[in-house]
Amino acid sequence: MRSQVESQVVIIGASGHGRVALDLLQAAGCGMAGFIDRGMDPGSEINGAHVLAREPEECELLGKPEVGWFVALGDNATRRSICQRIIKLTGRPPVNLIHPSAIVSPSVTLGHGVFIGPGAAVNANSSLADGVIVNTGATLDHDAQVGAYAQISPGCHLAGNAVLGALSFLGVGCCLIPGRSVGAGAMVGAGAVVVRDIPERVVAMGSPARVTRQISNSDPTSAPR
Repeated sequence: MRSQVESQVVIIGASGHGRVALDLLQAAGCGMAGFIDRGMDPGSEINGAHVLAREPEECELLGKPEVGWFVALGDNATRRSICQRIIKLTGRPPVNLIHPSAIVSPSVTLGHGVFIGPGAAVNANSSLADGVIVNTGATLDHDAQVGAYAQISPGCHLAGNAVLGALSFLGVGCCLIPGRSVGAGAMVGAGAVVVRDIPERVVAMGSPARVTRQISNSDPTSAPR
């Protein structure tokens, strides 16, 4: 699925990633209906756009089929949960946001609610599942496979046939050599170089990347710092 930005888009989340999404809409010449953010008062203004409601259920615009929506939350599990909630509420999936400066091959397969930021590149026959974030300046070479709600931080580079599992996270400036994989729910720290496969639900750091610990069910889902 290609970019499907509507004439107006409601962004859920008005913090850092939400403001980057607003910039993307403005760069693409698309309309911004406003933000939904439970931590802000309705009517508040952020970079020229207004907060419409605290919760999706309180926003009448979400009920209009001509208005698109996008969840701009960096935490992978929370992004998935909110997307599933709004799909049930509206009966339609989120739009994709692709910056005009991004390079996306025509042979790339995209799910719903995908974000591809400024200066990013996604090359031939790659696949990005629902809710994936490809941040500023990240590159994915041919046949890369990225699972649902995974996040690729700014300046990461994935060589050909690299694989990221669902809900995985790559910190700023990570590199994967050709054919390497990062398991579902795994977190790879900033600047790491993945030369061996990383299993599911672990934290890995360093160059070459080494597993430092398992991720327990009680761990927060935010990225390692």
